[in-house]
This record gives sequence, structure tokens and C-alpha cells, in this order.
Amino acid sequence: MANVLFLYVKAVKPNIGGIGRITCTLGELFRTESYKVWYAATGKPEGREFYDAQLFLTEDDYSSKANYDQLSKFILDNKIDVIINQIAPHKPVALLFERLKEEIGDRIKLVNCFHTSVLTPAYNYAYQVEYSLRKKNMGFVFHLLKWKPVKNYLIHSYIKHYRGLYKEAVESADVNVVLNEGQEEELCKMIGVKSHPSIQIIPNCVPTAKKSDAEKDNIVLWCGNFSCRVKRPDLMIDIWNYVSKKHTDWKLVMVGDGPDLEEMKGYAISNKIARIEFTGRVNSTPYFEKAKIVCVTSTQESFSLGAVEGMQHSAPVVMFNSFTMAPKLVENGENGFLVEDFNIKDFERKLALLMTDERTRIDMGKNARIKMVDYLPENIKERWKAIITI
Repeated sequence: MANVLFLYVKAVKPNIGGIGRITCTLGELFRTESYKVWYAATGKPEGREFYDAQLFLTEDDYSSKANYDQLSKFILDNKIDVIINQIAPHKPVALLFERLKEEIGDRIKLVNCFHTSVLTPAYNYAYQVEYSLRKKNMGFVFHLLKWKPVKNYLIHSYIKHYRGLYKEAVESADVNVVLNEGQEEELCKMIGVKSHPSIQIIPNCVPTAKKSDAEKDNIVLWCGNFSCRVKRPDLMIDIWNYVSKKHTDWKLVMVGDGPDLEEMKGYAISNKIARIEFTGRVNSTPYFEKAKIVCVTSTQESFSLGAVEGMQHSAPVVMFNSFTMAPKLVENGENGFLVEDFNIKDFERKLALLMTDERTRIDMGKNARIKMVDYLPENIKERWKAIITI
């Protein structure tokens, strides 16, 4: 048995935010092994229900003296064995880890989890800023950013800027967890090594969704944060604008909120794009139960919970091969389609094929649900037990 403390920003909420949800899932998984679990957060939220067993620190900076004093007392009083940082790389936590090593030593195991893309933001930078550039009639800059010499310069500059942060994070922890081999490769490239003994690969696990008896509707589902920089809802709307004209008995449902939600609503209206439903932030499960197809248009993801939830509910996924986890989730032609990075026309073709070919869609949906066995808690638990065991 071990006593485990998760570090996160703000409060851990069981149904809000991808990393928050994953943290809750891991916590419940550890509790099935009789581990005691707590969560530390920098600041208690107002007006929202939050997860249990949380320690709310007094200041926003994890490395501040007040927070360190509060946290170190909590660690000693509760005999914490393992601290899992869910927000790596984060300089204040790296500083906190370094100080804990000095004052507590080997009695406690320090773990970083990298839940965000490492180099993908640099690789796909042009597509992150494409929408804003085109709005300003600066599409020529977008094409310039895709030019190989410029792209390579941007990647080099990105690594130079962030290498120190990532190296400090990696060296501050005993174990550094990434989600897949591609993310490990990106992290090693970022810190300038071919491999690192502290890096371990453990994918996220997701609770098993009950098989629904609900009849599927002609729904294409997109679910995520409305950020044209990261999730590219504008691309989904453009793709829908093309395929919807030949499939008038289908509709697109876009679940989620975010900084660009209202603009995307206006974008759909001004371009007279039919049959789009914007739900805002709601419980997404009923929509995954009813959707026949799920789409992911992101420029970067660490895991893509939206894709996983769709596959759990027997929906094939159409996804850009634009981040390291994408080919681990979608086996092209088996449980969905993996589309070449930001090839809009091919995405449209693959989506239209699934909307038309019911047999292919159903077979891929069955394969999608089978694929989720790879990410069931019981199949991930042993990897975490090996880390947590002192």
C-alpha cells in the first residue's frame, strides 16, 4: 500500500478538463489497490463542485515558501510515499521537487506526467496560426511558415527556448511518464539525448463505458475546446460545409465551449452552413452514444479523449495524423481513418465514405470498441503499480 499525492492546477474536477478527468480516473484506480490518494491544487474554485480529498494551497506558485511549508507538512503528516505531478513541465514544481529531494531525500518518489505535446506545437505551428492569419488576409504568411527552411528554423528556436525548462523538469523527478513512443522521442529530442533512463511509457486509461442500447442517429460528432489554434473547429466546419451538401439527412454536433465558440457560431451562420448544432459545455456521453462517426481535427493532442470516447461507443474516428498518439489510437482502415496531416480533401472523402457505406462504418465501429481494451484500467494498472511500489 502507498500514499499518493497528485499535483495539479486549480481544483481537480471529475467531469471538467481532460487532465483533470484523467487524474480522477487514476486516483480511483489507485484506491482499488487500497492506496490512499490526495490531490493538491493552487487555489480553490468558486461556485463549482470539486473532487474529494483535496489540499488547497494558499498561493498560485507551487515553489513559494508558504506553499512549500504547507505542502511539506502535509507530506510528513500523511506519510506521502509518491508525488505525481500532472502538469509537467512546470518550473515551480521542478523547484519544489528539487527542494523535496534535498530535505526529504529518497523516502519519497517524485513522478512527472507529460500530458501535453512536446514538439508537436512547433511541428504544426503554421496550422495553429492559419485561421487567424487568413482572417487578417495574411494567408501568404501561412504558406511561408510551411516552407521547410522556415519550419526548421522555428523548430530549432522552439527547442532552444524550452530545452532548459524540460531538462530541469526531467532531472527533478525520479520517473518521467509519457503516453507513447512518439512522445518519448519528442521529449528526448527536446532535452538533447537519445534516451533517458527515467522515462517510462504509460498510456492514459479510461473507464469502461457501458454498451448503450440507444439507436444511433445520423450524427457526426466533434467534441473539444473551441480553440482555432489547437482543436481547429473551423476546419471541422469547413469540412462539414462540403460533405453536408450531399448528405442532407446527416447533421454535425459540436460539443464543448472555449474562446472561439461564439465566433464559430457566427462563422457557420455567415457562411450559411446547414445542420450544425452547438451544444456548449454539457455531459457529452449521450452524444457519443448517438453519434455514428467522431471527428478529430486538432493540431496537437496528448491522448484525445474525444476519440477514445467515440471508439468506446462503437463509432469509427476520422482523425488527422497530426500528433504522436494518433496512429496508436486509429489503425487506418480498421477502426477509422487516419488522414495525412491537414489534408482537407482526403478528410472530406473519408468522412463522406463512412456516411455512405453503412457496412464499413458498422465494422469499423465494432473494431473501435475492441481497440479500447488497450486502454482499460486493469490493463494499465500494473504499469503504475511498478512505479508506485516503494
